[in-house]
Amino acid sequence: MIKYLSILLITSVLLIYINNNTQDNITNLQQEFENWKIKHGIQFLDEENQYRFLIFKTNLQKIEEHNSDQSQTYRMGINQFMHLTQEQFESLYLINFNKENSVRDQPEIIQLRNSTLKASIDYRNYTVVKNQGQCNSGWAFSVTGTMEVYQKIYYNKNVSLSEQHIIDCDQLSRGCTDGSNINGYKFAIANGVATEIEYPYIGYNQTCKKLNGTYHAVRYSSAVGEYNMKQALNSHPVSAGLDAQNWQFYSSGIFSNCGITLNHYAVVVGYEETGNWIVKNSWGLGWGENGFIRIKSGNTCGIVTYSYQDKYQ
Repeated sequence: MIKYLSILLITSVLLIYINNNTQDNITNLQQEFENWKIKHGIQFLDEENQYRFLIFKTNLQKIEEHNSDQSQTYRMGINQFMHLTQEQFESLYLINFNKENSVRDQPEIIQLRNSTLKASIDYRNYTVVKNQGQCNSGWAFSVTGTMEVYQKIYYNKNVSLSEQHIIDCDQLSRGCTDGSNINGYKFAIANGVATEIEYPYIGYNQTCKKLNGTYHAVRYSSAVGEYNMKQALNSHPVSAGLDAQNWQFYSSGIFSNCGITLNHYAVVVGYEETGNWIVKNSWGLGWGENGFIRIKSGNTCGIVTYSYQDKYQ
């Protein structure tokens, strides 16, 4: 009888301890959620707040489980997307790629093998990370991103070009719904791109306010294929279509957890001696490695499948 009571007492104490720890964990998570909302300037109404907290908790668990796996080559981290499910993230930040409409009239792909490539290239210090917000305009940011660095390298100009100008006025694309780097370059060739000061970014579709801009490209060319990509990067950055489906919580390291389905555009700003690609995204400085992601060499994430570059002669 005494032994039974002892076991019952120990079990009761243990259950109380577990319950208290569980409550403490929930309280800590709630406080972490509140701190996250303050940091990112986000507020929710009561019912949605509880819903977003549950998503936050699920995402946090996903991040912790990933980072505890020593076989992973990259780390995940808490960022501005913690309140979104995978499906919501894809809907808000990725495009539904229409190959037929986006890659028609491709320039001829020419394999060139007679130039000497640098062992590594890195244009991160030549460019500024921007934030597209909840507008699927990565395609426009990838176009302005290459053009801006060209101006910096060859003319020593610190110019910020207007993605909003392309979003509003490129009639071949659909603004914040979807578009392509090829269509963006065609617009820059035909009309030029305004500066950010002349045509500020607002992050949603509006009527075209000014068709012509100051900064023109002369043509665009293919950088499809690993060698051609590196060769193009020896001049200046390249716009690339990629599979970013699993980029939501990328924080650092070498990323390879992807297919080759195009659903996003970004700027390839270099490659490491190991061949890993250095890519500038348009989701702000709080995402990834201060706005950048490093992707495993080769055609990882389809990086050398839909890659093109602005030309000036």
